[in-house]
Amino acid sequence: MDKKIVAIGIVFLLAAVYIPTTRTTPVYQAITPEKLLLDTTTVTIYVNTTAIDKRNDLNNSQKSALKNRILQHIRNNYNDAVGAGNVTVTDNPAQASSANRSVQIEPGMDPNPEPAWGRWPAGSNKTKVFLGEFMNDSSVNGSFKNPDGTWNTTKLGNAIGHTSGHEVGHSYSIGHNHKTGPKNGADNRSKMTAGGLINESARASANFTFDNHSKDVLRDNWGKPPCVAVADYDLKVIASNFWGEPSNLCKTDEGGTLDVMFIPFTDMPGFFEFGFLGTDTDHGLVDGNPEFDFIYKSSLTMNMDLDAEILSFIGGNHDHTQWLLRGSEISPFPGQWFPLDPAMITLMNPIENPDGKTVYRLVTMMWPEQGVHIAFDALSYGADSNPFNGFTYDYAPTPPTITGPTTGEPGTSYDFAFQSTYTLGFDLLYKIDWGDGTPSEWIGPFPQGMIVYVPHIWQEAGTYSIAVKTKPIAEGTESVWSTAEIAIASPPPQLTVTITGGLGVNVKIKNIGETDITSLPWSISLDGGFILAGQDTSGSVDLAVGEEKTVHAFVLGFGRPTITATAGAFEETATGFVLFVFVVGVQQ
Repeated sequence: MDKKIVAIGIVFLLAAVYIPTTRTTPVYQAITPEKLLLDTTTVTIYVNTTAIDKRNDLNNSQKSALKNRILQHIRNNYNDAVGAGNVTVTDNPAQASSANRSVQIEPGMDPNPEPAWGRWPAGSNKTKVFLGEFMNDSSVNGSFKNPDGTWNTTKLGNAIGHTSGHEVGHSYSIGHNHKTGPKNGADNRSKMTAGGLINESARASANFTFDNHSKDVLRDNWGKPPCVAVADYDLKVIASNFWGEPSNLCKTDEGGTLDVMFIPFTDMPGFFEFGFLGTDTDHGLVDGNPEFDFIYKSSLTMNMDLDAEILSFIGGNHDHTQWLLRGSEISPFPGQWFPLDPAMITLMNPIENPDGKTVYRLVTMMWPEQGVHIAFDALSYGADSNPFNGFTYDYAPTPPTITGPTTGEPGTSYDFAFQSTYTLGFDLLYKIDWGDGTPSEWIGPFPQGMIVYVPHIWQEAGTYSIAVKTKPIAEGTESVWSTAEIAIASPPPQLTVTITGGLGVNVKIKNIGETDITSLPWSISLDGGFILAGQDTSGSVDLAVGEEKTVHAFVLGFGRPTITATAGAFEETATGFVLFVFVVGVQQ
């Protein structure tokens, strides 16, 4: 409780010292704040209702009515969210294998130690709803009966249909919200409100639909397999961190949500809506932006009863990408977008989780020119939140530039210049892989934007790939790797080649360079005259620095040929007279 008081106090202090300035022109002008699903993706949801057919306490007419009500309830919810014609809900077994999602109505109770109305196994396209929890539990089933004790198939269908649609929603990466129910004469709960906040009588009435945030995430992931990682955009700012959870994007809600208190401050209540960027679904025809859609999170009003008081983060959706404001319908700038400047985000109240990772419990975001402050206070709310969860920076530095030579020689030191920038201004660490097996460690820190010079020596000839990345010294995301190549080659040999005669042809080869030479190819050829043997002779030789060796070609013939001697890339020619096995009068 002390941490909560401190966190909220800091946010109020920030709000108190803020002085708004002139408003600026936003990035995009929307045609309408409504978001339509213009892609013609049709999703089929198959509901296996076999368990209902096996109930002895329902007659055939009731069974038919119950099944129809369940299907209609799911259909109504998803038609409202993604548009009529984009979803088919059926219990026809012939469509089971081709369905995008399925609901298995189990006949009994949930066998888990903490029973639930329904469950979605993370990463699966199949959900389960437990019929026994509605019909066999005498502590709740009265809410689904008529006064005479018979089953009310409308109320029962509402409850099962609500639970089915809720669990399918999880497969589209929609997490729980924790809206707490009726306040000030209104009920802010929705389709994805956590199960413990919607009891049996509330399920029987079935007045809950997907809220705007859930609709936007649903549309964003419509037509995709369960819990597919959506595109990561360059403008990332924060990441929610779940301690003790497996590192995959398909986290179940049980222990896998980060629930945060949402605290808005605004000079103009009701003029802005808060959200983030998601993938485009309308091709820019509605909002004027063909690259992204606005994913609604909450309105910014002084009374949050009808919207978000607590926001939940769950892996697999766009909660971590570019945050922005959108002008509301009642504002002077309806539909306009105002992106968050990453420099206007601050992480505070660090804690260390049992794994030794530092996370921050309080996040503040500021839009100074729009007069808006927002805070996320990552306190623990109920069983779904872990006290060691929090946020870290999730804004990557720019990929480092690499400047340096592209060729070189073994054993020579070469300087390379690296440079990366970071919007949040933190110092950066660099990791360089030189491609030759040299151990790569993080070096630094260096001020962001500074040119960092690092020397390196390659000992062997070859072509090497240089790779470098950066990360902020504070908690944050690493940049992507940048790469370059350098070709390291031994310097060409420096030689003298002298042709002499005598018994055959003799060639003196001397290494006058600064490196030893191994396996130097040489050849001696004679062109012209009458040569019976030794017209072409070749071999290889090793030469240390300063060493001279003589190579020999046996010849047999008569006449005055041209003699050519090569050593590596070096070539010399001479003339001489061949007399049987002797070569005389050589002139080079």
